[in-house]
Amino acid sequence: MRASIFISVAAYCDPMLAFTLRSAMTQADDPGRVFLGVVEQALPGTQLRLRDPWADSQVRWARLHALEARGPCWARALAMSLYQGEDWFFQVDSHTWFEPGWDVRLLAWARRCTALNPRCLLSCYPNPFQVRA
Repeated sequence: MRASIFISVAAYCDPMLAFTLRSAMTQADDPGRVFLGVVEQALPGTQLRLRDPWADSQVRWARLHALEARGPCWARALAMSLYQGEDWFFQVDSHTWFEPGWDVRLLAWARRCTALNPRCLLSCYPNPFQVRA
């Protein structure tokens, strides 16, 4: 059976948000299993409008005016409310660059860890990257 993955993303006026969402989908070996829950805290007129074919069916939004923001923990809690029972819950920053095949690698690690402890939690500090013009 194909496992589904929910990615929770909280963003505050982050110009890298579109890059992150597209990276998650284009770098997944099976993007059809990936669902994104995005809390976008932005100024009016600057909200992200994705025109990608997967955007309407695989992205769930909570949009707020930047002045209504209450901090990253609050935004992450709000993003959790967008979860709809996918098999795996994955939280990332709104400025993340995914590696090719990240979904297959993540699920392989999750299965290994779950075999040792069914209540496992995977955590890591992602590698830094630089965007060059």
